[in-house]
Amino acid sequence: MKKGFAFLLLIVLGVGGYVYLQFQPVVSSGIGSETAFTISEGSGGVKIAQDLESAGIIRSQYAFRYIAKQTGLESQFRPGTYRVRNDQPLEALMLGLTKGPGLLRETIRVTIPEGYTLDEIIEVLVDHNLGNQEGYEAIIGDESWLMSQDFPEEVQAFNSLEGILFPETYEFFADDSEAKIFTKMIGQFIQVYGALADDDFTKANQVTTLASMIQGEGKVAEEFPLIASVFLNRTDIKMPLQSCATIQFVLGQRKERLLNADLEIDSPYNTYMYAGFPPGPVGSPGKTALLAALFPAETTYLFFTSNLDGTGSHTFTETYEDHLAATHAARKKAGEE
Repeated sequence: MKKGFAFLLLIVLGVGGYVYLQFQPVVSSGIGSETAFTISEGSGGVKIAQDLESAGIIRSQYAFRYIAKQTGLESQFRPGTYRVRNDQPLEALMLGLTKGPGLLRETIRVTIPEGYTLDEIIEVLVDHNLGNQEGYEAIIGDESWLMSQDFPEEVQAFNSLEGILFPETYEFFADDSEAKIFTKMIGQFIQVYGALADDDFTKANQVTTLASMIQGEGKVAEEFPLIASVFLNRTDIKMPLQSCATIQFVLGQRKERLLNADLEIDSPYNTYMYAGFPPGPVGSPGKTALLAALFPAETTYLFFTSNLDGTGSHTFTETYEDHLAATHAARKKAGEE
């Protein structure tokens, strides 16, 4: 009898604990995140509760609906876009959705493609009505700006913002400042890089520079570690990297075919003219390119050439003679010779 009572008590306590948990915020107070939440015209309490749960803002739509009904708030929610947090008590969240003080400014979603340069990223942002050219240029021209931010020292030491505005899909407030936008993008870079490198930013500049060249040269993700190995093998024997991506960066445009004259432009970023890594990244690499730069393949390759078959793939070789043969074969197959 006593065992049965104890078992029943455990069940009651367990169920009670579970129910209690459903009425609590998703995370503890003070460590939650802020997000935008939209109530569409005509949305009722059930739909709002479902959307809040799907967005990870509340634990249980049923707990939300229960309190909304008990407090008489279920018919008072106002349409609009709100600033909400996933560490808010349910009652506070509901009141905010009825009184409207948390109404947000307009939000804008924007995608920054992998490999884009600083100039290209700014162009995308401005085209999406996020900041203005002058505001971004003011930050770029302020050599102390990066050092003044709460970033790891190695990131503060980058010679520019090139390469550390992480390519990602973002949602910004329409009236966010240029500084806030840059800070969020650099913060994303720090988060991604830190996760890949165990928060060791010691070689962040070199790794990001290598990753930016990999991103600029590669189209097939599986080849990224091989491309990394080619550049590192060349560096080991003091052989010029001869990365077309660095020439595109010097030119400030993406040319399908480079001319011999392009390779003769005198710039520290010209890896045909100068051996070793360029002074910094030549674009913003994505996660896959960063991973390849951190963990390159172990090969003896010194060359790679495009297969010119529309796949973006390459043939990797160890000697110049084999490289010429692979290049000739690809051009012949593509009808270029």
